[in-house]
Amino acid sequence: MGRPVFSADMAALKRRQIDERLAIVSVPERPNEGWIRSIRLALGMTAAQLGNRMRISAQSVTDMEQRERTGRVTIARLELAAKALNCELKTVIIPRVSLDKTVQDQADLKARSQKDEVTHTMRLEAQSEGVDDALALSRAREAWLTRDLARLWD
Repeated sequence: MGRPVFSADMAALKRRQIDERLAIVSVPERPNEGWIRSIRLALGMTAAQLGNRMRISAQSVTDMEQRERTGRVTIARLELAAKALNCELKTVIIPRVSLDKTVQDQADLKARSQKDEVTHTMRLEAQSEGVDDALALSRAREAWLTRDLARLWD
């Protein structure tokens, strides 16, 4: 097991910083025909003309546009197309919910799982009295967010 790259406090700060930066990002949905084809057509450029600018064939441009639509185009190829279209490629991964919420939810999941294991063991050992207090979820959750953060995703 490796050592954590950041302390729990540093990781929390990094999550907040990324969440704040991403809160202002607005990325439009990719057009059905893909960005390359959409922009190429909006510029009045043929596949052959784009191919010349990229030093590839018109058929390769058509293939690349198809790979973009199916999600199989490489970032390197997108960068070349963007440059040939006088555009800039921006790649970003946008979390569905905030990173902080993702980590909180994972810590809750781990804490519940941990409590379920302890509860099961105590019941098997006929120690049902005090089972609910055996592991307070809030304390277990906090432990996952601090002391055990490096193992949160194991």
